[in-house]
Amino acid sequence: MPRWLHVMRSRLPRGTAIWAALCVLFGLGLFTTLLDLSGTSTREVKHANQSGQRTIIDPVTAMVAIGTPQQKPADTFEVEEQPETPATVEVPATHAETPETIATAEPEHEALAIDGPELRTESENDALPAVASSRETIVAPYAPEITENGVLPLPKRGAKDASPSSLYAKRFQRQEDVAYITLLLTDVGFNAATLSQIMALPREVTVAFSPYALDPKPQIALMHTAGFETWGMLPVQSSRYPQDDPGPLGLLTGQPLAQQGERLHKVMSATLGAVGLVLPPDEAVSGKKDFSAALKEIDARGLFVLSTHPERSIEALTDDTKLQTAIRRADMILDSTASAAIIQSKLAGLKALATQQKAIIVVATARPQMVEILTDWLKTNPLGEDVKLAPLSAIYGSASPAPPQEAPEKA
Repeated sequence: MPRWLHVMRSRLPRGTAIWAALCVLFGLGLFTTLLDLSGTSTREVKHANQSGQRTIIDPVTAMVAIGTPQQKPADTFEVEEQPETPATVEVPATHAETPETIATAEPEHEALAIDGPELRTESENDALPAVASSRETIVAPYAPEITENGVLPLPKRGAKDASPSSLYAKRFQRQEDVAYITLLLTDVGFNAATLSQIMALPREVTVAFSPYALDPKPQIALMHTAGFETWGMLPVQSSRYPQDDPGPLGLLTGQPLAQQGERLHKVMSATLGAVGLVLPPDEAVSGKKDFSAALKEIDARGLFVLSTHPERSIEALTDDTKLQTAIRRADMILDSTASAAIIQSKLAGLKALATQQKAIIVVATARPQMVEILTDWLKTNPLGEDVKLAPLSAIYGSASPAPPQEAPEKA
């Protein structure tokens, strides 16, 4: 051991020696740091501090570099206000569509820019199948003689008893000696794939389009070309209102008549080509005075009304005997319980019920599974000559007498 170190150990306490060594090391570190910083200009340091950047010193070259900005504390974050952009898509009622976006004479729809193939709300009308005209083709909207051209194209009664309920109806005549089943598929228009399924059904099946569908008019025209009669769905206040809101086109009790008329006209325009309007099963407007005004407007424009409430009679909907002639009531809601077994059981009893009542109206929602069940049932249960399918409009007219039987030839 060197003599000087031996002398220090003998003269200094052990603790003091350790602290002295630490101080020497700290001093060397401070001296080295000051030596490195001596190459940084005052201007560079000031610029870095003002811009919230770090001053980075290369320990080899002693060059100064400006690093990325330091993050601000959470409580000093500044959120820039985003510029407002116009909406590019009309959204259905369940997605809070505004009345101003419903059905104009020439509606335009742009696609909503959302990433992902499952998050698209643009019209699927490009995917509609091509259909050629045939003997079953129905007059396509807008038929000029029964169309009122204003701010919105609306149905109207024309000259010589022409009306939407006659001109847009499928040509069909009931016979007194035949029982009829009317199948009505509701809430059509949201899925182009479902329309392809419906195309496989007999042309006597009737379809009802929702006014909340994105662009129902090309689909309605397609159905008319194919020979399917179309109706419109009329959103109204339900028994579960306000928890269950009928949307921006819904007719409510206690609603100002001007607002009610405006909404009703938008529904009529969105479903132009309809023979009539269909009320939902849970409607709560039957017999209300303010809804009577809507019924009178519907009748004045030459449209029928179908009530699908399971309990209320036509008389409960209105006590006006003139209006009652334009109203019918559905006999069965097939999918009131979403069970395939129950639906199959109801279908099994349709022939017997139709034979008993001579004419029944059966309603079902146009879901893919429901349409598939109906397709299979019709294939495996041909109706025959005594029980036939009939479009909904045929139930509103009177049946023709049975043709006279030919007298047997005398021998």
